[in-house]
Amino acid sequence: MRKFLGNWGEAAIVKPLLRAATLFLLLSAAFCHAQLNCTMTDAQYDQAPGTQFTLIGPTVWPPGQITTVTLTGSWTTPSLPVGCWGDSIEVMGLAAGGGGTGVPDPNVTISNIAYNPPTTTSPPTTTFTVTVLPQAPNTQDWMVIQCLTGACPEWSSIGVQAMIQTPPPPPPPCPASTVASVSPNIWWAGQTKTVTVTGTNFVTPANAAPGCPATTATVSALSGAAIALGTVTVNSATQITIASVAPPSSETTEGATVALSGEANGEAAPPPNADVLGAPQIQWKGKTISGSGATAQSTVVGQNVVLTGIPTATTLGNLPIHVTFTQAPGAAAPWTAGGTNIGGYPASTAGASVTATVLSQPTLSTYWVVPQQSVPVSYEYCVDTPSQDDLCPSSPAPANATFKVTGPSGGTMSFKPYLAGVSIANLSACSDPPLSGGPYLAYSQGLTGSACPTGTLHASANGITFNSPTGYSNTSGGSFKLVQLISGDVVTGVSGTEGAGLDTQYPYPGPPSNDNPALVLPSTPGTVTRTFTANMFLMWQSSTTNSIPVPLGYQTWGFDGSATCSKNCGTASNWKAKTSGTPGPVGGFEKSSASQTQVGDNILVDGYPTWTVVSR
Repeated sequence: MRKFLGNWGEAAIVKPLLRAATLFLLLSAAFCHAQLNCTMTDAQYDQAPGTQFTLIGPTVWPPGQITTVTLTGSWTTPSLPVGCWGDSIEVMGLAAGGGGTGVPDPNVTISNIAYNPPTTTSPPTTTFTVTVLPQAPNTQDWMVIQCLTGACPEWSSIGVQAMIQTPPPPPPPCPASTVASVSPNIWWAGQTKTVTVTGTNFVTPANAAPGCPATTATVSALSGAAIALGTVTVNSATQITIASVAPPSSETTEGATVALSGEANGEAAPPPNADVLGAPQIQWKGKTISGSGATAQSTVVGQNVVLTGIPTATTLGNLPIHVTFTQAPGAAAPWTAGGTNIGGYPASTAGASVTATVLSQPTLSTYWVVPQQSVPVSYEYCVDTPSQDDLCPSSPAPANATFKVTGPSGGTMSFKPYLAGVSIANLSACSDPPLSGGPYLAYSQGLTGSACPTGTLHASANGITFNSPTGYSNTSGGSFKLVQLISGDVVTGVSGTEGAGLDTQYPYPGPPSNDNPALVLPSTPGTVTRTFTANMFLMWQSSTTNSIPVPLGYQTWGFDGSATCSKNCGTASNWKAKTSGTPGPVGGFEKSSASQTQVGDNILVDGYPTWTVVSR
């Protein structure tokens, strides 16, 4: 006959003796060794570290469920069940439905007993499975842990109270919260905003209950980047205030989501409902060239430099709150570009003009005209929103980049030899344009050939020579070009006065090259005079894609002469030429500069020659 010792006996004194049963499962067995102590100590009363159970749980077992119970600590003193015949776990019922003394609780089954030895980081544990039948009433049971020594007199047990209890019904579901609006819903990186959220079914702290806690809010970027929040205050069932939403200054342009804790109550995650506008950046050739650590970029005069502002217009249009790039009224242009720059130089024989760099678009296309060691560029942007005024950041600061612009410098172009006077030439007729053959007043010597502007002429001495440029540095990767403008061409005695404009074609042949201006003379007696002034521009164009030529300088030159005939004037030998003044170059080679706006009757823009007509 077994007897229950230790704290089980204490429990029997405190509580009435109830119907009880012992469910015996063999956990381990060993030979009985005489004189070995197999005494067990109740962990509830003796918490000596490392000697007995220090934790038992769970001790509440719901009817109709299977519960895994863990006993943490050793079975006996010493830590392993030494000298015991067997070790068991028993359940004794203490209420209606359980058993009396020695009668098992019919509603409880214990199985799957497993002993786990201690490790260097964890104590020993014993686990077992408790299965409670669905019809078991709520009651108290005693979980009895005992060690038997067989033939030896040592025998011991301890008891721990357990409860068979039907779990309370779950609280009623908390109604799912919904977000109707977020205001403001566009946030600049590096700035802090107070945000108001409206919607339904928000739970205030005063109305919170088990299973329905007070509503909380989170904000996350679509990339997963964290966005810091201040205090979240649930003002009512329809309004929440977030004291501060502060995207970091490093945050890129992307969508964001204000979500509520209603997700935990079954609400699906809301779609993105806010925008984060990142700090502006400048990209060139697909790489970011602004920001901390950016270095100066190298370019050459006349190279087409196309810069992209980030975020792009496409990125802005794809945000959850669709916005568009804009230059707000009264706001500065998004771009600033230092140095002498233009937007383009469309030039052909029909005409040439200079366009300004457009600074108001998200992409900047420009050409630098003058070499410069350090040219600054900056970019910032504003957005047009569906429901708000145009938004422009007070911060972040504009994106900044620097360019090193190289190009030809330090050289010149000479114009020697040139003639000291005019002469009479005999040229053949031209059909396009229609020009008659015969005598011409020419700034040349021994001129023969076609009178056509683009025809072949031969001279024993050219009027003026345009030599190849000399002394220029940084000219590799490009080529020189010529453009000649007629500044003035005044003729008397015959029709032929021309206004300012391009001389014949664009570009002018060369360098090197020459010019031999000739004026057809009439077949009737008389005197013809001609005062001619031109400006020969030296230009240089790089071999980079979509490049344009840039002006390096110009030389003014001209002549003043006349021709007289008294009879048989269709014969060249009957005309006599006379030179007035000093023909050839006027002054020296003038370097181009952005301040040059006019030469003669021709308009210059940033030193560029422009024209709308062809003079001859």
